Amino acid sequence: DEKEIIYIAFQAINVTENKVLDGHEVVIRTEQSISQSLQLQIGLSEEDIRNGIPFQDAVNQISEYLGALKGSVRVITDGQAHIRQCLQPDAVRRDCILPGLFNSF
Repeated sequence: DEKEIIYIAFQAINVTENKVLDGHEVVIRTEQSISQSLQLQIGLSEEDIRNGIPFQDAVNQISEYLGALKGSVRVITDGQAHIRQCLQPDAVRRDCILPGLFNSF
């Protein structure tokens, strides 16, 4: 049962200094109905999600932010599933090209 990605949160971390640089959240627009329990879990209303940005814009925003960081940037996840089973398939469904940094994690 595949659903659209509606929310991406990430932190930029300087691994050399072991410091969190910044945290970001991106709300992605969808026309899908969102359950009450999911709304409470992520702290967003259906209106917040309807007013979100398109998926491609969210990917571009994340890529631009990470690209502006000094040094080598890697995507670190809690396993491969987040990228391979969520982000990449959703990008294909939405006819969106993911930047190369999402292929190295």
